[in-house]
Amino acid sequence: MSVALSFHPSSFRDPEGRLFIDGQNVKRKVFSAHAAERMQRLVGSPFFQKACEGLVIPTHMHEDVLVHEKVPVASYPYEWSFSMLKEAALGQLRFLRLCLENGFILKDGSAFNTLYHKGQMCFVDILSVDDYREGQIYEGYGQFCRHFLFPLFLEAKVGVSFQSFWRGTLDGVSLDDISACIGSRQPLSLDLLKHVRLQKWLSGMASKASNKKRSYAMPRSSLHSFVDSLIKTVTSLHPQKRSSMWSDYATCNTYEEADQKVKEGFLIKHVPHIQNKCVVDLGCNTGHYTCLLAPFAKRIIAVDYDACSIDRLYRRVQQDERLSSNVLPMVGHLMNPSPMMGWTLREREDQLDRLTSDAFLALALVHHVAITENVPLEMFVAFLRSVAPMGCVEWVSKEDPMVKTLLRNRRDIFDHYTWDHFRACLQTHFVIKDEATLNQGTRRLVWVEAKP
Repeated sequence: MSVALSFHPSSFRDPEGRLFIDGQNVKRKVFSAHAAERMQRLVGSPFFQKACEGLVIPTHMHEDVLVHEKVPVASYPYEWSFSMLKEAALGQLRFLRLCLENGFILKDGSAFNTLYHKGQMCFVDILSVDDYREGQIYEGYGQFCRHFLFPLFLEAKVGVSFQSFWRGTLDGVSLDDISACIGSRQPLSLDLLKHVRLQKWLSGMASKASNKKRSYAMPRSSLHSFVDSLIKTVTSLHPQKRSSMWSDYATCNTYEEADQKVKEGFLIKHVPHIQNKCVVDLGCNTGHYTCLLAPFAKRIIAVDYDACSIDRLYRRVQQDERLSSNVLPMVGHLMNPSPMMGWTLREREDQLDRLTSDAFLALALVHHVAITENVPLEMFVAFLRSVAPMGCVEWVSKEDPMVKTLLRNRRDIFDHYTWDHFRACLQTHFVIKDEATLNQGTRRLVWVEAKP
C-alpha cells in the first residue's frame, strides 16, 4: 500500500499535514519543519493543556506526528441538533480567544474541525492553529458564518431546521440563502444584522475586479472584541421550536405505567448481552432507554430524525457524567440516512456504516417504517440484521392505538402486517430468545440473536 493511500480520505485540504489511523491511534503527520516547530510550541503550552480538558481533543506530539485521543464514532454538522451546533460554535470561538491571548490564531472556521466526544463538542483540527501576526484578521470568519452563524440564524429566526441545508451543500448556509430566508420581514438584533451586512460587504469587495491585492489590518484588541461579539451573538440564539410531538412522546404515548415497567425490566434482563458492547438505539426519541442502558454498554449511538428529541437528549447527556462518556446523540432518518459525500464520495462517511454495532434497540419503530414508509417487513428485519447480530425489537399490532392513528386517513393495504408474518421474517435471520407482551397484548417485545 502506498503512503498516500494510508491517509484518511477526509484529510487532504491542509498542505501542512494529513491524518492517518495507526491501529487504535489517530495521528496527524506534519510535513514541514516550520509547522512541526509551531505544533511543538502549541502542544507544550499550558493554555493548550488546559484546553484539552474539554475544549480540545487531548493531543500530544511525538517528533513530527500529532497523536490525538481517538473519537470512536464521528458525527457531522448535518447530524447535530441546534444545541450541538451552537456548542460547537461557542467552543471554537472560545478556543480562538485563547489562541489570540497566547500568540496563535485559527486558519479557518470549519464546523468539520469539531467532533462530538464524551459529551462535549471538541475541537480536533490542531494543525489549523497558526501563529498570530500583528494586524492579522480572522480569515475563517466567512466560513464560520456559513458553517455556524447562518445555520443557527436560520433555525432561531426563521424556524427552519438547518440540517437539510447543511447536508445539501457540505458548506453550511450561504450568504445568499440566509439573506433570502430572512428578507426584510424578520426582525434582527443589531448583533445579528451586523454580521450579515459585514459578510455582504466583504463579499462585494472580494468580487470587485482589481489587480491590486487588498490587505486588511486589525489591531489585536479589536480582534479580541470582534471574537467576543461573535460569542455574544451565538450565545443569544435559541431555537424557535423547543419541542415536537416526538420530543414530548414520553408524556403522550399510550403506555400505562405498568407497561413501562415491563419494558424497562425486559431490557434490564438482557443487560448481560450488551455488557461492555456497542449498542445503537434506532428511533430513540429523547433517549429514555438509551439512558437506561448506558451504564452497562461500552457505547450507545442514539439516532432519531426528530432534531428536537436529539437536542433534549444532548442536553441531558451534558448534565449527567454517567451518560457523557458513552452516549452519542445523532440526528438521522433511517429512510434517508446521510450517504457517503464529499470528494470522490469518501470524504464524509455513510451514516449507516457508522451505526453498525454489537446490538440494536428498535422500540416502537416497526409501524413507522412499515406503514408510514411502506417498507416490507422482511426488508425491515434484514436491515436490523445488517445493523447488529442481536437486539430488542418491539412489535406494534394493528390493534394498537398508534397504528390505528396511522391508518385513520389512508387505505389499509398492509395485509402482511401481522405478528405471524413478522415472526416468520425474524426467524429468517434470527433466533427468538425471549418475548414479553405490552399494552393489553397490542405490543410485543422480542429479544433476538442472529442465527449461527
